[in-house]
Amino acid sequence: GDSRLYRLRDGELEQLTVDHSEAVELAANAETAPSNVITRALGGQPDIELAQLSFHVRDADRFFLCSAGLHGELGVDDIGEVMAGHDAAGTSEALIGRVLQGRAADNVTVVVLHAHADVNSSDTLITEVR
Repeated sequence: GDSRLYRLRDGELEQLTVDHSEAVELAANAETAPSNVITRALGGQPDIELAQLSFHVRDADRFFLCSAGLHGELGVDDIGEVMAGHDAAGTSEALIGRVLQGRAADNVTVVVLHAHADVNSSDTLITEVR
């Protein structure tokens, strides 16, 4: 669908997922889409094709999953600025608050994760979820 996963690492915000829409798929083939029709969504079909990501998590990485209601209203710079200045709870509250101050044309869903290294292991754990 059109939800996105971002990672904030060392002050840089990176979009990790690709939107599954006609606009994105047609743009990849240098075509123009008439609208932003979603090509994958949960509940739309009996069988779904999941997008799978694999990446290493480092200490202090922050992950942000959001619906189009948020990323369609706020720019990447706004999202990165808020994520850099807040913990997980503060990030979600601040971003939802900014969207709701505007017109909020779509639903707004946010999940924020902060990773912290386990000093007794080589693993990095997700310790804060909001």
